[in-house]
Amino acid sequence: MRRPPRGRTRAIRRLALAALLVPALALAALAAIVVGCALTARAHLESALPLAASIQSALLVGDADQVEEDAEAFVEATGDAVHALDNPVWRLASRVPLLGENLRAITTTVAVAHGIGEGAVLPAGDIDLEAFKPSGGRLDVAAVAETAPVIEVADATLHKAADIMADIDTDALLGPIAASVDQLRSELERVSEITSALTIAAEILPDAMGQDEPRTYLLMFPNNAELRTQGGNPTAFAIMEIDDGRIAIRAEVGAIGGIPVFPERVGEFDDDELGVFPDLGLSMASITRTPDFPTTARAAQEMWERTFGLRVDGVLSVDPVALSYVLGATGPLALDGGGQLSADNVVDRVLSDVYVEYPDGASQDAYFTAISSLVFVAVSSGQGSFVDLVAAFGRAAEEHRLMFWASRPDEQGVIELTPLTGADDGTESEATAFDFYLNDYTATKLGYYLDATLDVGASRCQAVDTVFELSGELVSSVDPDAVLPGALSSPVAPPGVILTRAMIVGPPGAEFVEARIDGKRVPTESVVEWEGRAAVVLDLPLNPGESVEFSSRFEGDGLDYPDLDVRTTPMVRETPMRVYDAYC
Repeated sequence: MRRPPRGRTRAIRRLALAALLVPALALAALAAIVVGCALTARAHLESALPLAASIQSALLVGDADQVEEDAEAFVEATGDAVHALDNPVWRLASRVPLLGENLRAITTTVAVAHGIGEGAVLPAGDIDLEAFKPSGGRLDVAAVAETAPVIEVADATLHKAADIMADIDTDALLGPIAASVDQLRSELERVSEITSALTIAAEILPDAMGQDEPRTYLLMFPNNAELRTQGGNPTAFAIMEIDDGRIAIRAEVGAIGGIPVFPERVGEFDDDELGVFPDLGLSMASITRTPDFPTTARAAQEMWERTFGLRVDGVLSVDPVALSYVLGATGPLALDGGGQLSADNVVDRVLSDVYVEYPDGASQDAYFTAISSLVFVAVSSGQGSFVDLVAAFGRAAEEHRLMFWASRPDEQGVIELTPLTGADDGTESEATAFDFYLNDYTATKLGYYLDATLDVGASRCQAVDTVFELSGELVSSVDPDAVLPGALSSPVAPPGVILTRAMIVGPPGAEFVEARIDGKRVPTESVVEWEGRAAVVLDLPLNPGESVEFSSRFEGDGLDYPDLDVRTTPMVRETPMRVYDAYC
């Protein structure tokens, strides 16, 4: 067999090497272009990030010029990032298996950022957040209405962006790219919550603040020192009158003494509620035993009309702890008799000190009413920064210390989309609802000296069922040797004894197993049904300085339960809670 000439062999080898090198070099060149595009887009996005923070800060302080300047720079930077990826090489690489999924995720993220810039960031210069803050006793409802369309567009843009980002499968992405996607998702969730709240506020405020006709609202101040399911016994009231945004607050001193015990029930309560709380609707002191604030508000509206002849347009409930949050935003307020009312002392003043300084109930209620009304006057006059006030009201609403009900169905429908509703929606909750409610039966104000701790858990380690547990401890800080003021004496219990009834409502679909008090099993007579859920009622009397432990178990059907969500009675102090969800 003849060999090819040596020169020809070398030529063949060179051709073969070229055949291998050319595609390799082409792929390397393409890879370099793709990497270069990604790095360029990343650099533009990174330059946009500090602008986003600057826009938010300028928006909050009302610096429209800075917002406009930064917004234009943000749109330009994100537009440059989009342009960096708009080429045939990037599009071709996006079709390559495995690699393509990552490149498409980058393309989507960059496009979403630019879309946010054009649809939400750029219009932000026209948003005047100060329009949502009263000043000089008036809210400029026309300014709120003017801002509404811009906020709605921004909110729609952010929610559309969130939907697009939610469709990206991060499990198929490389770690750094998946992290970037998750980061944008989290930021979108945070900001869209703000724009959603502003959209709702802009929708409801003009009418609710008397743009077309005057409005009258009942302010109800529950006293957490005498516990009720919703927080406290409502013992202080004020009337808020609003006409075209102008706010006037009239303290209703002594109103609680004028509201009678009604011979017939006022309000509508279902059989489950009346089975546990038979006094519901017979007096103002009973209506906060239900966990459903709209039910409470409708009863309060009717009781007020029957007693004073005034039918209010809505009811706003604010407890002393919520007032402390608001005072943290407004700063201290001067009192007529000297001294200051502040975030640090308002709870002690209205839930403890008042019973030492004022011996009779009428004076105590008058003091509570005057102090609570003073805080609202400060807010309506424009004290405090917008940002701090929003944070204070938001925290109070999330803790069910601030609740609002409107008598007009269209306005109430909007309120129901917010934490302000205070509705009992445990059965319809997307999470696994677990409720813990406390009610005082001492008929005095010793709840100031009561604290609770809770442990709540779900064990999904069984073969077929989930076991739910809620346990905890009530502790009395009443000094056994102290001589309590006469205002804290109880008509039904020895001095210093606190009579508390707890109701534990298990998750939807779960069956009650057992409950114990200080290790002793409670009788089955304590088990009740609550809105289609199993519940147990526990009487937990406490001597001064003592504590009592309790526990409950429920068994679910299968393991398919979402994460736990626990609603508790808002007490004077926060209830420490440990929540565990065990999976095996």
